[in-house]
Amino acid sequence: MFDREKHLAYCKRYNIEHRDEIRERRKRFYEQNRERLLAKNRENRKLHGKRYEATKRAKHHEKILVRDRKRGELKRKLYPDKIRAEVRERARRYRERYPGIQTEAMRRWRERNPGRSAAIRARTARMLKATPEWADLKAIDALYRHAAELSRMTGELYHVDHIIPLCSKVVCGLHVVENLRVVSARENLRKGNRFNELPDQPTADSSAVALRVGIHKE
Repeated sequence: MFDREKHLAYCKRYNIEHRDEIRERRKRFYEQNRERLLAKNRENRKLHGKRYEATKRAKHHEKILVRDRKRGELKRKLYPDKIRAEVRERARRYRERYPGIQTEAMRRWRERNPGRSAAIRARTARMLKATPEWADLKAIDALYRHAAELSRMTGELYHVDHIIPLCSKVVCGLHVVENLRVVSARENLRKGNRFNELPDQPTADSSAVALRVGIHKE
């Protein structure tokens, strides 16, 4: 009587003991029949490609997500300028193909979230008002990109925090790179718009402190 478990155990043991020999045999077979195998694979992909890919993705969904995420992180790390250019090009083509669709989607979102929309508009206005002409906009943009990259690499959300809040009861800060830092979202939300005195700063020369962090009193 055929014992399937015993047969599988034997096959597994044989494959382990003759691993190199099996690999060489498969390699020789592929080299001798390369064109025929490639043609057969092309035909199979044409006939069953979509169904096979759908079945494979459904079966190994989590593994494929992890693999694609790692590949994306590696590409963004090795070719950041190229990836940003590709993203901008895709966005441009999308806007040309579907003119007005983003405006309509944003309008619907504002209607569904009036409170958040008003808060975002108010914060944007404060940032524009608090950005002086001499601010280094490229350095500010690089800091926001760094926060996004940290979020992708660690899986934890990071924010760009204003050391001196843009708007608080005590003092208002400027939207300049000297007044920005990358912190975890949890720490930033815990801080809110509260202002704590900077550590290790002499109180005698308050103007130097204000100039370093970019603040202006109202």
